[in-house]
Amino acid sequence: MENQWTLMKPAAEVAAFNVEPGVDWVRFQFEFADPGRWFYINLWDSQGRIRFSHLDYHQVGWITIHRDPLQTSEQAIPGDIPAGEWKIEFVRGLPEAITLKWETGSGDAPFPVAEQPEEWDVWFDGHSPEAHAQGYYTLNRFDWDGPRERKRRWYKGDLHTHTVLSDGDMTTGQITREAEARGLDFFATTEHNILACRWPKSRTLVIPGFEVTSFGKGDWNAIGVKRWLDWRIGAPGGGIDTQQGMDRLMEECGGTGTLRCLNHPLDTPFAWMFMETPLSLLDGFEVMNSPTSSTSSAATEQALVAWNALWNEGYRTTGIGGSDIHAVPPTDEETADGTHARLADPATYVDADELSASAILSAVRAGRVYVSRCAELDIQVKVDGRTYPLGCDLTEAVNQSLKGTVEFTVVVDKMKEGTIHFIENGERVQSSPIRKSGERFELFREWKTTGYRWARLEIRDSAGELIAFTNPVSYGQKDSMIKTWGQLLDQAGIEHPVNKR
Repeated sequence: MENQWTLMKPAAEVAAFNVEPGVDWVRFQFEFADPGRWFYINLWDSQGRIRFSHLDYHQVGWITIHRDPLQTSEQAIPGDIPAGEWKIEFVRGLPEAITLKWETGSGDAPFPVAEQPEEWDVWFDGHSPEAHAQGYYTLNRFDWDGPRERKRRWYKGDLHTHTVLSDGDMTTGQITREAEARGLDFFATTEHNILACRWPKSRTLVIPGFEVTSFGKGDWNAIGVKRWLDWRIGAPGGGIDTQQGMDRLMEECGGTGTLRCLNHPLDTPFAWMFMETPLSLLDGFEVMNSPTSSTSSAATEQALVAWNALWNEGYRTTGIGGSDIHAVPPTDEETADGTHARLADPATYVDADELSASAILSAVRAGRVYVSRCAELDIQVKVDGRTYPLGCDLTEAVNQSLKGTVEFTVVVDKMKEGTIHFIENGERVQSSPIRKSGERFELFREWKTTGYRWARLEIRDSAGELIAFTNPVSYGQKDSMIKTWGQLLDQAGIEHPVNKR
């Protein structure tokens, strides 16, 4: 039997409905009088466990929560259906009016779950007793260590993406097919404050992620996150709107293998405004984000200045890129004009030992990364003839070598003109024109007994726009007095951003 209630201008941030004993599924639908207001609806079962989370950007139809993860809607969390009062929580606002329709039943759901591809990779199967006791869920079925390919090479991917699970325009199936068509080896799914429980099967490795989104003060990605994060404004210890809450969330991800990466850190109105954020909590720094947007070029240049300052202060924070894709793939005509966003623009290339989630995350953390919009790089860093990866601390190798010379060699493919710049301690030390694809460039630096040093390279087009950058290698150590994001901006001479919408 279908049940229904309607709330007109609800006065409370929590509403409820009852589920009877002995059922295997609950099916429900929300209808708003004023959709698209960017508030969240969370559904908590009678045992205090999160079972559904929805950002009011796209309208959703009927949602099914079932014991069986394959009979559960993508936006919902599977598992047993306990009897009692289920609570609906509104976060970041209330609708003018809301109607809820729901029904329950036993056995298989008597209706198909919408948008079902042929096969799924189930990341959470509904059985996580320890996590459930605290209200969240863990991705207990995700295979972190299983390799898709057992070979060390450069793997191409994207670390910042969105689908209809939050505010993107592609379905999970569409973005997965686009990743395959674009030749990606991996990508991370990073919905706004939402953690997927399953994903369409694919040749491309899909890594779970979660964009911790403050809606006005800045965002960061938890890439490789193992469980749902309680981001809510009223969460114990603080949520997305306070410095204390953001620190708590980053600390919870520390030591779990999760990469904590600041997103578009200086691109207003999405810049990072939590000035007391400890720099020690950051694993990654998104230098280039959505390069076709009107504000990206200036924001990228400022991000480079801040990233240089991080390294100058001794923080070996990995620089990454992200398409931050929300749109459907461009047409051929739109692709040709170069102004439309697309998946893996820029791409993040990772020098990983194999194609598994753990290997990709570990290599990113180590700085074995370069980022590029089009150019492909063959990079070698050598000391006394021995090759070292990007991100490497060369202190021991340089000290044990005869001359202490670091040799950089790079071959630039898929770029016919532009300039390559070698950067040392934030300053250009050598620049050379790129005249043809496949051209080779070299740099030799003597670092022995020189004090703390780091070096990387940048590639720019004929107009001076950044096309690619590598992560640095380094020599020596630096103990910094700069501890927070605000102090770093002051040190770099960057005005503290103010997000205005």
